Amino acid sequence: MVKDTRRAIKHVVLFCMVSLSLTPTTSPQGETLWSPPDFIPIEALPEPTVDTEFITSLRVSGRTVILQETMLEDMRELLGGEVGHRGDASSSLDWLCIVDVHANWVLWLQSGPTHADRIGSFQLRRLPPDSQVDPRCTSLLEDASEVEIPIQIWLGTPVLKVIEVLGEPTATLDNGVLLYFHAHEPGGTRLEFTDEVTFNTIWILLQDEVVEAIEVWGV
Repeated sequence: MVKDTRRAIKHVVLFCMVSLSLTPTTSPQGETLWSPPDFIPIEALPEPTVDTEFITSLRVSGRTVILQETMLEDMRELLGGEVGHRGDASSSLDWLCIVDVHANWVLWLQSGPTHADRIGSFQLRRLPPDSQVDPRCTSLLEDASEVEIPIQIWLGTPVLKVIEVLGEPTATLDNGVLLYFHAHEPGGTRLEFTDEVTFNTIWILLQDEVVEAIEVWGV
């Protein structure tokens, strides 16, 4: 009974993650950018295939952000800006929008309905030259405008390098998105997602065979 309950909870979490990815909030070129755009047209996650939990943290302005641990409000107090919100129930999402001083990229630190106000995901995306950024976003100071992720992939990385670093993706979607899906039980053994496990997904959007955006979810 307990195991069935835990599995049901995990199914709800996965439903929330997919629901958020399907929220129609694109930001066309030339429009003011505020909420994180979505690029994940998927109705259900496939079976996990990735053995390694590649990304569980990132560094922003010298501060380590641990997914599912660091509070979104703590980062807002550190960096400034406003916390955005959209949706409700399983589709609700809060975020902090961050741009670098030269506006070459934008980063959203995100908290979904199962994250209890903690940062459980992030999206990093290149900005088109004609994009305008909403003043509610915060700009990092020039001496601290650094974001680091713990893999040797960045915006502009060629797709062949992505596969060299991460291996073959769990799925390749029609719109040029690579999905890497990892799941493991508390002891570290990789299992099917129907068991009591921790999830880590990496979504990589490609444009002209290079990385345009990266989104990571921890559950």
